[in-house]
Amino acid sequence: MNVGDPDRLADRIAANPYRRFPELDAAAAALLLADDLRAHRTALVDEGDEEARVVVSRVAWDCERLGVEIGRIEAWATAAATDATIERLARVARGALTQHRIAFASARLPSTDARAQALCQAIGLHPAGELQNLALDDPGPPAQGARPAATLVARDAGQGDLEAIRALAETGYENRLLTEARLDGARVRALYGEWAANDLRGRTPITLLALAEGAAAGFISVGLLRAPSGIGFVDLVVVAPWARRRGVGRALMEAAIPRLRERGAHRIELNVAATNGPAIALYRGMGFAPRMRFTDYSGWFD
Repeated sequence: MNVGDPDRLADRIAANPYRRFPELDAAAAALLLADDLRAHRTALVDEGDEEARVVVSRVAWDCERLGVEIGRIEAWATAAATDATIERLARVARGALTQHRIAFASARLPSTDARAQALCQAIGLHPAGELQNLALDDPGPPAQGARPAATLVARDAGQGDLEAIRALAETGYENRLLTEARLDGARVRALYGEWAANDLRGRTPITLLALAEGAAAGFISVGLLRAPSGIGFVDLVVVAPWARRRGVGRALMEAAIPRLRERGAHRIELNVAATNGPAIALYRGMGFAPRMRFTDYSGWFD
């Protein structure tokens, strides 16, 4: 097939029974994936069948900002996939990474998908952490915690808040890229700032900014998957280091949930590092329930 065709490639990935939003039918999932592929990725290889498949793509946005060739791997395999099939697909993926000079690649898999994990390990990826996915079904008014301080306000962010949002992400957002010693930490943080800025520019329809005593204390960006899915998602929640444990995260969530509900969300999902006990406790206290776990994989290939 023509791996450069986002629609056809997305159809392939959407057939994955372990895709990120299994509630969506394959056609709706394909639309989401095609948008992502057009915006951020160049497909390099697509190999396999219904039993096992691997897709390798180049993440143009990250490459430009990190100064390193970055790849993304989508992998899945059923119990019927043989060891020979796993090794063949791994060779294809490694060949694509070498041919296109991809230095660093990553993947995200359901933690229960043992055969796909075997495929990633055969490619040369290694576990890099786990994410807990949580969901809030039929969101009503959010469960109220302790009342935030009177000086804490959550409001819609506008373009005039762009630099504040960017600065919050650069100083307050943490994810696994910061643990990669070979990546420049300053460039990684600048990338986080661009992720947040893109949300405010319209990648997600709602960005709320929290102000504590007039200072930017945190933000949240949320959206809704393509209609008529009814699935809302939390893209980023960032609290400034100085403002943590002051109710900022809860205030942002309490402000965002009704906004998603107004837009037709009957379920809201989010991912959080499985080691982030305080955040998981906050979300569970607001009615979110654990849904599934994902394992992140990564590896260097230069």
